[in-house]
Amino acid sequence: MTLVTLADMTADSNLIVEGTVMQLQSCTREGGPSIVTLVSIAPHQVIQAAGSIEASEGLVTIVVSGGEFCDYRLNVGTSPEFTVGEQVVVFLREIDDVGLVLTEGFQSKFSITADGIVNGIGLPVELRMQNTGLASARHLNTEQDPLDTGRGIVQSAFVVEVFKWSTDDIPVPIWINAESGRPAQISAEETRMAAADALHTWQKLPESFIAFGPIGNTARVSGADGCSETEDPDGFIDITWGIESGDPDHGESTLQVTWTCWGTQTNELLDADIEIDTDHVGAGWRVDGTGDCGSDLYDLETVFLHEIGHLVGLTHPTAVVCTIGLEEDKCPALNVNYMGVLRDPCADDIAGVASIYPMGGGPPPPIPTGLAAAAANSIGLAWNDVAGEIGYEIWRAVGDCASVAPEDFVLLDSVDEDVTSYTDTDYGNGLTLEQAYCYKIRAFSTEGVSDFSNTVEATEGVIPQLFGDIDCDGDVDSVDSLKTLRFVAGLPFGQTEPCPDVGSEVASIFGDIDCDDDVDSVDSLKLLRFVAGLPFGQIEPCPEVGSPVQLEVP
Repeated sequence: MTLVTLADMTADSNLIVEGTVMQLQSCTREGGPSIVTLVSIAPHQVIQAAGSIEASEGLVTIVVSGGEFCDYRLNVGTSPEFTVGEQVVVFLREIDDVGLVLTEGFQSKFSITADGIVNGIGLPVELRMQNTGLASARHLNTEQDPLDTGRGIVQSAFVVEVFKWSTDDIPVPIWINAESGRPAQISAEETRMAAADALHTWQKLPESFIAFGPIGNTARVSGADGCSETEDPDGFIDITWGIESGDPDHGESTLQVTWTCWGTQTNELLDADIEIDTDHVGAGWRVDGTGDCGSDLYDLETVFLHEIGHLVGLTHPTAVVCTIGLEEDKCPALNVNYMGVLRDPCADDIAGVASIYPMGGGPPPPIPTGLAAAAANSIGLAWNDVAGEIGYEIWRAVGDCASVAPEDFVLLDSVDEDVTSYTDTDYGNGLTLEQAYCYKIRAFSTEGVSDFSNTVEATEGVIPQLFGDIDCDGDVDSVDSLKTLRFVAGLPFGQTEPCPDVGSEVASIFGDIDCDDDVDSVDSLKLLRFVAGLPFGQIEPCPEVGSPVQLEVP
């Protein structure tokens, strides 16, 4: 979230109350969050009442997204925790058909200690109330505003949630809707790459086995999935543009929000979604490394890094006062407020993730073998399965394998255990035509990672193959002759992607064995004679059957 001043928060609030939390009641609802918590507060002071709100000596009830109902728990990143008996100051706004909500999510709730000090600000509650009154009267200057002093968070002990991903769910599949609601200055490709880079930054941290993948595309739009016995979670972990319109805690300071749903019996995550704000800061998103604190610009990858930290199982650390502008003030990545561009987790973040998903220290999985690649309009990879893995990492470098260096490889994606193939489309962005790519993979488990496999390369738009291998299975045999004959007879036959269709244009006509610009029974006969080891004539420069060729896809 962005920093909010006391004056701005006061101006945006219909009601400001200091009081004691008397009751918490979670319930399910339709439209918006599937679970909300009604927080009832007995006011000691009604500091401000504006609009249709009237000062009252009765209980003030706040609607807060999330909560626990039966065997489900919904956690919303913008919602603070309340406890019965807690003394608080809350800033509230009224929403039609919803009721009173926190003006700026957790930034609008302050706990008061037993000795009367506002927690995190360090001011006595009496002085706090005086300053709030001044802000209400629009007389509060910067020196008097405790929230306008560069308040942020410096590195402190990490804090973890009660939930985590089951090992069986790792790597966690991720779906990205990079189109719906996207601001004009950010492309779909930039959205996907910012999300993928942030996901892989967490995955590459040492001493932790958390992993994400495969990364796919979806048309699902922003929205809080179900998280109750009457509205089951859909199980898709989505990253989407646009905050859910039914989220009552979505204030102007919200940059992104993470929704997590888990089972209270196991504390294992069932579903999660990340939503990116567009209606308040949509024009301010950037991917070029700009986005200093206070500039009204925000680095998309930095905010993804923060939200994915929540997805992993970290929460905001203890707040303290610091000064904006110091590089170290940006750490950790789970800072409650946006402090500028930060694309690398800090020591505290690393330790936190390692505490949730610690490596066992035993022997890692064996090295995968037999990595092979084939290219068409994408590049397909295949390898041999190993034992004891929970997944595989696919690494890619741009260039041919002979020229790339180890540091040129980047983590591309991950797949689940026992999966032995992957198709690289660059997350749906499309690979560069006639560009060579080099790949290697490794297996991972809760014990560690294997060494890397052999490297293999393929060129986008170029299919390496044996001339006459009609079904692209790496061998010229009687099946190739039969498929050619079925094509001539107009009979159906199966063809496995990315193998071209017989008769299609791929530099020459695919299946035209004698290079006479036609696929006919003579081509089938020549293939059959090759398989039988019988001689047959071939006119130059037509390739020899069985020789390596590369077919360029137009």
